[in-house]
Amino acid sequence: MKFENYLQHYLNNNLKKVSGFLNPIKWDSNGKAISFSIYTSNDEDIIITGNFSLEKMRLLLSKLVEAKGYIEVNKDGEKSLNLKSIREIQSPHTPIMISKPSYFSEEFCLNLPRNYSHLNTGVAFNSYQLAS
Repeated sequence: MKFENYLQHYLNNNLKKVSGFLNPIKWDSNGKAISFSIYTSNDEDIIITGNFSLEKMRLLLSKLVEAKGYIEVNKDGEKSLNLKSIREIQSPHTPIMISKPSYFSEEFCLNLPRNYSHLNTGVAFNSYQLAS
């Protein structure tokens, strides 16, 4: 077997699947997400690396996704996934809801269903202004 064929075979067999919720972890100066991670059911937060479409990733924010790529672990034990493909998946246990409007901060993401966006209790939404 030629080395190129062996290398391609090795790489194809080492693609890993990761499932979880896609979250933003870094924003640009306009508040748009530019870096992402997948939070898995095993309580792992796996950082997404590689070349990917920011627009596609933003459309998948807070959705259950399946990503394929190569897992890397740094010296601190943090995992990253060199992304090769990503798609939304539906779980029978995941409620389907409209997640606009969305509010992001560097600490957490708050997604409100459209039918709750009119609420202004002074407690939960005190630091956020709803877009008109």
